[in-house]
Amino acid sequence: DSVIRASGLSRLTTAGRQSFQLEFLGLLTRLRDSGVEQLPNAMRQAFGQYGINKADWDMLRSLQPWRDDRTGAQFLRPHDLIGEPAAIEPGPLFDHRFEVTQKFMNMINAEKEFAIPSVSSRARADALMGSHPGSAGGVITRNMATLKSFSLTLMYMHLNRALNSRLSGMTRAKFTAQLVIGSTIMGALGEQMSQIAHGKDPMDMSNPRFWVKSATRGGGLGIFGDFLFSDVNQFGGGITDTFLGPVLSEEIPKAWNLSLGVPAQLASEQGRQHLSNTYGRQLTDFARLMTPGRSLWYSQLAFDRMVFDEVQAQLDPNYADSFSRAEQRAMSETGQEYFSPPGSGFPPPRAPNLSAAVGGP
Repeated sequence: DSVIRASGLSRLTTAGRQSFQLEFLGLLTRLRDSGVEQLPNAMRQAFGQYGINKADWDMLRSLQPWRDDRTGAQFLRPHDLIGEPAAIEPGPLFDHRFEVTQKFMNMINAEKEFAIPSVSSRARADALMGSHPGSAGGVITRNMATLKSFSLTLMYMHLNRALNSRLSGMTRAKFTAQLVIGSTIMGALGEQMSQIAHGKDPMDMSNPRFWVKSATRGGGLGIFGDFLFSDVNQFGGGITDTFLGPVLSEEIPKAWNLSLGVPAQLASEQGRQHLSNTYGRQLTDFARLMTPGRSLWYSQLAFDRMVFDEVQAQLDPNYADSFSRAEQRAMSETGQEYFSPPGSGFPPPRAPNLSAAVGGP
């Protein structure tokens, strides 16, 4: 949670949700002079989805918009139908106004969840499969569910709306197309930013494989993107490791190899030689994996070059070969060069070559 806050994601998510709610209220305010028949088709469909009828809309738009003294902005606020708490008089009128307020707020809050998703209770419940925290099954299930609830949330919300909503077939098709195109574009932006954060030049966007990867990365599904190109995912393993989650697939096995697995390797000459050649690299990789905040987008590259590359150079006798293999792997898999190669220190020798994104030299 602290790392997510430090990355800015929590603040960005909160700002996005608040902005969407304000914009929705602003849209209702701009439409207040229109009857139901004059509303845009999309708004009439939304009203129908949430059970808002003509009388409900007429009641809301009859309110005097609330005005912000500082900016002069005006908003129709559904909760103003209820009035000030001190002036509430229980009775049928209050009950009706409360019901209408709930309809509009349900619409705004539900659409806010679609616009700026967070992990839904249903997705988390399905991912945890009824396991109890603290039990052996609960610990295993929670580790396996790490980073998967958000993907399930998107599937439950957007895919369900695309397939099962009460909208017309063409409207659902348009919604699906916009969802796929929008998430792919944002996935492409996220992919290029991730490459630069790792010290690489952007990927060539003229390669169709880049757009397939962007489509899988968009919408929080990036853990599956690398399966289209190699047998290694973002956690370092294959699809089985993705299913198990980072704790069971990486952290525990690496901790075992660095501790209880050492005596078994010392029992043979070949094992001792392998241990001598790889223990420093494994220890550095484990420290990198377990360091909180190491993956922050604004400090990751500096942290890797100034700290972990230097640590590996001290502990790994074959560090130069390891750094060289990383560069060769990037070139062979995606045709990328490092603008900040492993072991080159910080600041980088050059700036990222942004023209590489469009196939430039």
